Amino acid sequence: MLLDSIGGNIYGALQFAKYVRKNQMDTWISEGSTCASACALVFLAGIERTCEGKLLVHQFLPAIEYENEKIRTDVAWISIQKVIGETITLLNSLDTPRFVFERIFTSPNLYEFTEAELLKICTVVRLDKI
Repeated sequence: MLLDSIGGNIYGALQFAKYVRKNQMDTWISEGSTCASACALVFLAGIERTCEGKLLVHQFLPAIEYENEKIRTDVAWISIQKVIGETITLLNSLDTPRFVFERIFTSPNLYEFTEAELLKICTVVRLDKI
């Protein structure tokens, strides 16, 4: 599956990532493409993972409906904790390296994985080196 996305709905990405893994799909970020935010979960679910482009992650933000002052703050925190729990469960099931968790949960802004980190995440580094 070729990925090129700035992200989107985390709940949808969690479900899609489970689908990718269940169906033993490969994921690929081609040169010049970006897979950011929620897209990264789908990428990590791939059996064979190739990244020639950019892979970026960041901390989770509350859904837009929780930015309204009328919504109680504790509801937003419960929602965030639920997403974090589901994400940890998914990443553990994918045998994701520990440092990926650290980048996701400690980066308030987009964090781009280095080439050295991608070597530890990807199963295929570049298609021209197969």
